[in-house]
Amino acid sequence: MSQGAGLREYALETLSIYWPEGKAAINSLPISAIAVEEKNVTIPPLMDLVSLPAWAADTGVEGTILVPAYLIEKGEGEVWTRVDWIGVAAWYLSGLPEREYERQHGPVHSYSFRLAKWDTRIWERAWVNRIALFLRRWAAEHLGQEEMTVCGPLPEPRILLTHDVDAVRKTLVIRAKQGAFFLFNAARTLSQGKPKKSLSHFFKGLGFIFRKADYWCFGTIRSLEEKYGVRSHFNFFGGNGPRKGGGCAFF
Repeated sequence: MSQGAGLREYALETLSIYWPEGKAAINSLPISAIAVEEKNVTIPPLMDLVSLPAWAADTGVEGTILVPAYLIEKGEGEVWTRVDWIGVAAWYLSGLPEREYERQHGPVHSYSFRLAKWDTRIWERAWVNRIALFLRRWAAEHLGQEEMTVCGPLPEPRILLTHDVDAVRKTLVIRAKQGAFFLFNAARTLSQGKPKKSLSHFFKGLGFIFRKADYWCFGTIRSLEEKYGVRSHFNFFGGNGPRKGGGCAFF
């Protein structure tokens, strides 16, 4: 299976909760199939807001959905009919542009300034969810039936509460790294003629380096979970490769 075919299958499987009874109806839609593979991704991504038909305008944001330009097929007719909607969903879900950027330039490491020239609208909306809602509507319109009849009920909304556990105490390395980051920003903003902002970064850096801090928050989190009846998911980074001395107990 090619990368593109695998990505499309992944997107369809992921979004299938939006059409529990409508798989055949979704598969019957006349959706363009464009090569979504990483090799075709432009960096930074070129994006277009595609207007949806009037009968599906409410599934988008002000009647539109943001899509990467290369997944719009050239030709005549309304633009929305020439979009590879499954490919667009796969593009968002798999982080294709970020992966291609890292292949070319190395890890982003969550530093947004490395993607400074990117279209920030990419991250401002839940575009994949909008695409799923649009496809449901399109399938119903295509068959001339009600959405519920064609696709079944919408999934119950879920909010996943997660915590990335990067550290449980302020180590010397953390003090040095984050302190240097603040001081770098102090120098950068000073060079931009922003002395007040520069001073703010400078004192924040000094405070971070010398002030004590306790990152052991598990007890507080568990108390809040019990109070509000929720459960968290914790993500721990285990390091690269095998470690000597066995595992580490956190609780």
